[in-house]
Amino acid sequence: TDFTFQPGFGIATETGGQFQFEQPAAGTAIFSASRKTSKLLQLRDGERLHLEVDLPQAGGADSFPVLAFIPETNDTGSLSGYGVAKSSSDLLLTKGINRYFFNENLEPPVKQENIRLGLILTARQGRVEIETEVRDLDLDGAVIYRQTAVDTAAADVMADGSDDPAAPFITSGHCVLYLYQDFEAASPEDPYRAYYDNLVIHAAPAPPNAAPVIASVLPAAYANFLPATTAL
Repeated sequence: TDFTFQPGFGIATETGGQFQFEQPAAGTAIFSASRKTSKLLQLRDGERLHLEVDLPQAGGADSFPVLAFIPETNDTGSLSGYGVAKSSSDLLLTKGINRYFFNENLEPPVKQENIRLGLILTARQGRVEIETEVRDLDLDGAVIYRQTAVDTAAADVMADGSDDPAAPFITSGHCVLYLYQDFEAASPEDPYRAYYDNLVIHAAPAPPNAAPVIASVLPAAYANFLPATTAL
């Protein structure tokens, strides 16, 4: 399910087997996203949820690919959930808009292209341990950066913003891919971009005898299988 603040702005396309976000300079900080609704993920106490995705290409210091777990009841546009956001210079562990467990300019910078971005969530005794990994695909997936945070039931001290609501997200939700452009008038990117590939979700087994899910059915009802502009 695509999300955008402006109709048609920054909607991802599938090209060459990749999921590609591109955005023109918008004159303001803005993001677009796509929420994978074909599988409902469960983060339960005593279980771990591991999301990972490859970034063959991405923009510069103001293009932030974001890999996130967003609870089922939270709006995609709220960014209220757990996420890792990375540009060519910065990395953030997020709980929502302007609510960051970690927000640092990395020195030395960690590479931004041909990497695998991971988000590992472990629910343990009523709290969530959050871990992100950056793996270098040019080095056979070697870990080149790791950062952790913990979300407890109390209001935690955050790098930016306040922990409100304080309760951790031990609940059901979806994997969401974003592109956030942190617009800078002095040096706009053309375009802001994030290309994703090979999304993998590691989750605890589903309950036995779960009903089958029929999803991502194409073409849509009454739609052409190919665009009308397709040349034969």
